[in-house]
Amino acid sequence: MKRSLGQRISSEKTLYLMLLPTIAYFVVFKVIPIWNMRLAFYKFSARSSWEFVGLKYFKMIFGTSSFLNILKNTLIISFMKYVLLFPFFAIFAIMLNEIVSNRFRKTIQVISYLPHFLSWVVIAGIWISMLGTEGGLNQLRGLFGAKAVDFMTDRSSIRWILFFCEGWRSLGWDSIVYFTAILSINQSLYEAVSIDGGGRW
Repeated sequence: MKRSLGQRISSEKTLYLMLLPTIAYFVVFKVIPIWNMRLAFYKFSARSSWEFVGLKYFKMIFGTSSFLNILKNTLIISFMKYVLLFPFFAIFAIMLNEIVSNRFRKTIQVISYLPHFLSWVVIAGIWISMLGTEGGLNQLRGLFGAKAVDFMTDRSSIRWILFFCEGWRSLGWDSIVYFTAILSINQSLYEAVSIDGGGRW
């Protein structure tokens, strides 16, 4: 005899209760944000209902004279983050694996993971305090008589600042996958390579 959905849920209520936090997470952080993407077609108002404006904002951004420059910068920065930065995660994982002392390795791992848990607002504040007009780097330059430069708005340096900022934040966390993969390699493979005359590299 087939049981109804209610009966099945009732008989396995403990499992469904365990599933609730996960469902709540996806609803709050995945489903609701997708629903709020409709804001692209509305004029936002905190005090009254949103006014539907259709493709107004899309026409605005595609029609601006800076659109091609915005698109170019987005593609270049994305390429730097997802292609140029990618090898550093694997290299860092290999370097961690080469550390003999477990205690020292764990210390390095913890230090490298910490930036991942910082808010982007905090991270921006740190970099501005270092590279802003009155930041630490410009104060150091001032000791040698150099003119202050706002690196955070300098067109020639902002892309690389974003690149290093992303790398500093993500290096430890994103290297976990590679480090775990390295640890899962069978030790007999290392012995076989050593017998065949293979070196460290």
